Amino acid sequence: MVDVLWQPPEDNAMARFRAFVGKRIGRKLHSYSELYDYSIKHNGEFWLLFIEYAQIPFLKPPAVAMEIRSPWRKSQWFPGSYANWAQMALQNRRNDTKLAVESFDEKGARVKWSFADLYRRVAAFQQLVQSEGLSKGGKLAAFMPNTEETLLTLLASVSCGATFSSTSPDFGVGAAADRLTQFNPQILVASAYYFFKGKKISVLEKIIEISKKVEALKTLFIFRAEKPDVDFLQQTLPQVKIVVVTVEEESAEEIRFAPYAFEDPLYVMYSSGTTGLPKGIIQGHGVIINHVKEHTLHCGSSSADKIFYYTTCGWMMYNWLVSALCFGASLVLFDGNPFHHGSELLFKLARETGLTVFGTSAKYLTTLMQHKFEGKEILQKSKVRLILSTGSVLPPEGFRYVYEHLHPSIHLASISGGTDLNGCWALGNPDEPVVSGELQSRGLGMAVEIFNDEAKPVVDEMGELVCTKPFPSMPLGFLGDTDGARYKSSYFDRFPQLDVWAHGDFACLTKRGSIVLGGRSDATLNPGGVRIGTAEIYRVLEQIGFIEDSLIIGRPMKEAKDDEEIVLFVKLQGENLTDEQISVIKNTIREKVSPRHVPQKIFQVKDIPYTINGKKVELAVKYIALGRAITNRETIANKDSLLEYEKLLKA
Repeated sequence: MVDVLWQPPEDNAMARFRAFVGKRIGRKLHSYSELYDYSIKHNGEFWLLFIEYAQIPFLKPPAVAMEIRSPWRKSQWFPGSYANWAQMALQNRRNDTKLAVESFDEKGARVKWSFADLYRRVAAFQQLVQSEGLSKGGKLAAFMPNTEETLLTLLASVSCGATFSSTSPDFGVGAAADRLTQFNPQILVASAYYFFKGKKISVLEKIIEISKKVEALKTLFIFRAEKPDVDFLQQTLPQVKIVVVTVEEESAEEIRFAPYAFEDPLYVMYSSGTTGLPKGIIQGHGVIINHVKEHTLHCGSSSADKIFYYTTCGWMMYNWLVSALCFGASLVLFDGNPFHHGSELLFKLARETGLTVFGTSAKYLTTLMQHKFEGKEILQKSKVRLILSTGSVLPPEGFRYVYEHLHPSIHLASISGGTDLNGCWALGNPDEPVVSGELQSRGLGMAVEIFNDEAKPVVDEMGELVCTKPFPSMPLGFLGDTDGARYKSSYFDRFPQLDVWAHGDFACLTKRGSIVLGGRSDATLNPGGVRIGTAEIYRVLEQIGFIEDSLIIGRPMKEAKDDEEIVLFVKLQGENLTDEQISVIKNTIREKVSPRHVPQKIFQVKDIPYTINGKKVELAVKYIALGRAITNRETIANKDSLLEYEKLLKA
């Protein structure tokens, strides 16, 4: 018996699109399942119909959706067409007084710009970066917090036809440099400081160290800089031109939007890189087409919406969020700690700004749940209709918490994909019910299957999440990977006999078409040859009151190298782990998960390691257990926590 928490209204964005497609192809599509099947079997036709339906403005529209090549990762999307997503966002709204963006930090409101305001500021900033040599094919990087300044930088960069890449200032110097030295931009845009937990945090030293390591860097644009800051930068970076900038400059001139072909690089994104050098993933405008599909169909959003996602500029959800400008939605940006002024901070922001779409991480929601936060009084008085959750697996208890303690009739969508595709494999759906613990559906046009170890598609069985056909947002390649070997080994070597993308997620496709996530497949537990996802363990541990957080790994057994033992680390609500509590943990896992997955070792720890983007760092801890080096700790928000694991696993 499934636990249905929300039922879709009869009239919804996905149902309207389903009717449109049915009319165009001459047969009625009775369900989302039929629409999804059509989008996979007639992949190219589907994407052209979506572009027509969404009225996406191309600089030169496509005649065909794709040129299929073998292997399919080399296929080309929308050959012969040209686009520029800054043009999609701004060109037809250059005189529009409708709100485009509101920006906030921990101190409160920063700016409130209409589309006309944004256009004039982008026009001025484009002229400035062009005067420093940025043009089509150039590279600009942002080392910035999530503010209006970064949005301005991004749009100006894209309007020039450049490749854009962003890294959050809360990254350590090593992690930021690992990314930006690969990208090697000619222009770096940075902010002298940001605020977090009420503190003004200078990043001048980081900017200097990064700038010294980026060989191609010619110009540094610096926001929020005082004269002493500028003098310091000029003294320490004599080889770099320092340009002080603000968001106040405007221009009445028309923006000339450079055309991108779909094989031209738009973004460079980065994998987490916790156990090695992060991959520099090159992406084109297919990402934007997929984003608009996810926003308008899977979220049901339109120009009437006001959309928020709690994210840094080092996470793909930032790129996803700002794409909403393409269909005229308004953005709300927030930079800071969401708990600085109490658990209600972001919900108060939602109520006061009239947000309709509220995006966050599963970690944020489970933290609220652990703190027993009651948010109904605030959220039910807001206009929020959709809550999005990603970053890690939201357990069934997290679903129930949202409906019981935040809003009883809201649409909650757990979504999952990856930085690699800058989008989702599975996500929300306004045309399907919300079932506790499940992602509502696979994304339209994304040929997602679950394979067992024999490379056979399975249903109602855990296995590897794969994609079997081309999709618009697949990477163009990796930085430095001239022969494509790293790209191939990253996604296509798991099932070498087949041409399929294996994403590295352990998941289950239900008979109803929904997805249940089991965690990363490289962290899957496999004692006695019985595989289980770590998410299944976390789900039951979160029901134990004295456990605040946990992390679980498998490591080879000394007496049987072909088998593994389960090692569990727990962060407690109270003081010291007792024998009685150990018994509770083991019995709970034995009864609610599996006797084979009862941990042989349970350690109490002070903290659980997470990436800066809020993902639990299982693989780094597993590397410690295996005696492997962790070559990039800077991406871990609380990297010092690993020292405790090193001591425990060596004991």
